Amino acid sequence: MQRKSSLFASSLAAVVAAVALQTPVFASPSAPDSAPVTAAEGYRGHKHDGKHHGKRHGQRDEVRAALVVPGYGGISQKFLDTLALTDAQKGLLEQAQQARKSLWSGQKDQMKSQHDARKAELSSGKIDPRVAIEARQAHRTTMMQAQADMTAKWLAVWDSFDDTQRGKIAAHLAERGDSTGRR
Repeated sequence: MQRKSSLFASSLAAVVAAVALQTPVFASPSAPDSAPVTAAEGYRGHKHDGKHHGKRHGQRDEVRAALVVPGYGGISQKFLDTLALTDAQKGLLEQAQQARKSLWSGQKDQMKSQHDARKAELSSGKIDPRVAIEARQAHRTTMMQAQADMTAKWLAVWDSFDDTQRGKIAAHLAERGDSTGRR
């Protein structure tokens, strides 16, 4: 008990001495002489310039993957080059990659138009939640079908691989899974 009271007494004495000497005990950093941080500048006031630090929620390796194995993730181009693909396999892979690219650009355009429409509704003051929900359900149905089509294209590429190539991919995915499990 004696130790706690002496620690408290010494802390109190230090604060009293600092106040008596009129020196700041807990000084806060002075604010810079610049404009306030805007939402576009992002967290902690540094500009992102459209770049994000780390992965966003839900973003996987499929974004940059040269090959996507449905249900298991993406494969890099560097690893894909080790598989010695045939011309037929390269053709299927190119079709799947082009379909993914067109799907993403279509999604981007659709999101932009949805955002503009919602902005127009809000600025006019006439909103209808039921119409918004119906539009969201229609968009969800469309996206589920598009995802099923993409999965079918990636499965066509997978089906074109021989057993040796599939074994290499499985070993690569297992090794990658082991390395992420150690983090």
